[in-house]
Amino acid sequence: MNQQVLRSGLRGGAEFLLVLFFVVVGYAAWRKGLFPASANGYLGGYLQAALAAAAGALLVNLVAARSGRPGGAALVLGFLAVLGVAYYCGLSALAAAALLLAVSWGVGSLFHTGSGSDPWLTSLVGLAVVAAVVGWLLPFQVHDGRIHLAAAVLLVAWRREAVLEQARAVAAGFGQLRRQHPWWSSLLAGVAGFASIALWLPSLNYDDNAAHLGMVGQLLEGGYYRLDVSSQVWAVAPWANNVLHSLAALLAGQESRASMGLLWLLLGISGAYRLALALDGRREVALAAAAVFASHPLTVYFGSTMQVDGCVAAVVLHLAALLAGRCDLSRGALAIGALFGLLAGLKASNVVYALPALAWIGWQALRHRQWWGLARLVVAASVVGGSSYFYALLVTGNPVFPLFNSIFQSPYMPPVDFLDARWRAGIDASLLWDLTFHSPRFGEHAPGAAGLAFLVLLPGCIYAMSCSRAACAVGLWALASGLLLFAQLQYLRYVFPALALLGTVGVVGAAGCLRRAGFAAGIPLLAAANLALAPTTIWIFKENPWQALLLEGRGARTQLVAEMIPQRALIERYLARDPDTCVLNSDTSAPFVAGGKGRAHSMAWYDQRLKLAKEWADEDPSGERWREVLRATGTSGIVVPAEASPGQRAAMQALGYVPVDRERGVELWSLPGNRQGECRLGAVRDQARRILQRNNR
Repeated sequence: MNQQVLRSGLRGGAEFLLVLFFVVVGYAAWRKGLFPASANGYLGGYLQAALAAAAGALLVNLVAARSGRPGGAALVLGFLAVLGVAYYCGLSALAAAALLLAVSWGVGSLFHTGSGSDPWLTSLVGLAVVAAVVGWLLPFQVHDGRIHLAAAVLLVAWRREAVLEQARAVAAGFGQLRRQHPWWSSLLAGVAGFASIALWLPSLNYDDNAAHLGMVGQLLEGGYYRLDVSSQVWAVAPWANNVLHSLAALLAGQESRASMGLLWLLLGISGAYRLALALDGRREVALAAAAVFASHPLTVYFGSTMQVDGCVAAVVLHLAALLAGRCDLSRGALAIGALFGLLAGLKASNVVYALPALAWIGWQALRHRQWWGLARLVVAASVVGGSSYFYALLVTGNPVFPLFNSIFQSPYMPPVDFLDARWRAGIDASLLWDLTFHSPRFGEHAPGAAGLAFLVLLPGCIYAMSCSRAACAVGLWALASGLLLFAQLQYLRYVFPALALLGTVGVVGAAGCLRRAGFAAGIPLLAAANLALAPTTIWIFKENPWQALLLEGRGARTQLVAEMIPQRALIERYLARDPDTCVLNSDTSAPFVAGGKGRAHSMAWYDQRLKLAKEWADEDPSGERWREVLRATGTSGIVVPAEASPGQRAAMQALGYVPVDRERGVELWSLPGNRQGECRLGAVRDQARRILQRNNR
């Protein structure tokens, strides 16, 4: 009796705090101007679209219910989302995503992932294995798009029964949710559709154009990856996500970020759904948790970039859902090991997320004497996640290059530990509030980038952890991992996986203590507020690029690249005219050479030797040192910023370079056609050809 009274009092207190937090956080967000009313028309357009979608969903669902076919709105909204991706990104991107999904089902279904296995978990395991196979083969010249396309088609044909079974399971599950929970499924479809608009954009992100697209371009151009750590210090960093994006590009025949972006979005949504279902058991609660995840400002942001933290969140959510049930290593060791390997292959710091889960699995294995299962898990994780670490050790002598180089002393970097000193704001008692209301302290964001969900749902999270051992374990795992990561570097997107876990637990707790009407009203409002904060995550969104896309169509994508990253536009136009030449980007504030397919080099810190060469040459106003640098590199084209040094300009003029192109104040200078230089950097720095390929000389 006393326990029942205590439980009732706890529930009432949590309900009161949830309502209070919702009101206080919402009011503070409004008063402090978090909602980007000045984001070049984004908020007004978003509100119009959201109201139109809500009204349309209401009408369609009412008509469908009267006709005996409930849930039509979810189908319509989902179709519109897919249509938007197909139009703005191209049918080839959508086809590549569909083929990759089929391949992942074909491969993943070879591994046991538990009774009643979820198709999206199967897909994740399959993608982990595919990334591992391609990752180990990266330095070998076998990556022709036709070869990969033929291999993918043959694999799907071989595993067609398993692929069709997974596809039927997805269709049946979606149909069941539409019929049984038409309003919640409509909310999820609408929110996911809004989140997918980031996929419409070309690759505009800084890191994508400075680093991530390098592998994509090299595989498209030469059929292998050069392992060129001299030109790009992150060249051998964990690369599973870059591998999958490169595979999508090979299947599509061109850069195709939206293909894997779409799959990662679906995998993250399904992960939140599965975790909430494992913790609560009610499908409407699981749909609500998935909608909250999809609405997070950073979820939208990760659709616009190849950065890995959104992918990590998807893996961690699925792993948490798997571990919330019974973990059977006697049959599922290889699949679970593949997930841990994928975590390692995505990012070295994911060890912080992996170790607590591995410790729990190890303890369970000891209790049930599943020694062989634990050994298979470790081997699978090592094989799936080990390729980048192996090649990093082979090329540089440092398996986690460029990290911890004070220990490994690789000659390719100074013997210091890499650490971005900008994000050392420290941790204090106001951290949870500051993440949302003072987001610029924790990344290149505006206030609001952390979203409102975690703050609003904090009482629900605490309530769920107090009522359920599984929810408590997931919550403690997220808190411990997030705080440990944050203690090292106070960078918001690095802890997004922890926020995704805690947000899902918070929705489960809110469903347990709120009245049904309050929950049904609060979750859609929270999701709508989160989506309104999407422009706070990156300056690109603040410019509202969707306005140009809606007005001018998909042709505006090219113009967006020219406006926002003119250096990339100049390099691409130059190499399109002269594909056998090389380009040197001397604009160190915008080192966007990754799209140059291995024929463009930056003088920023990503290339340590060229960085030092530029600093040395700039000290000489006569230009003699710059002439020496340009002759040594054999470059034909040079991206020249407005603030180029007098020595650089003097050297270019003396050697006969002339301006041939200009974009947004940035120029590209080139030697005349009959005086093109000889590209020396690419051949000298091609570690794959030097170490591994047979035609090495």
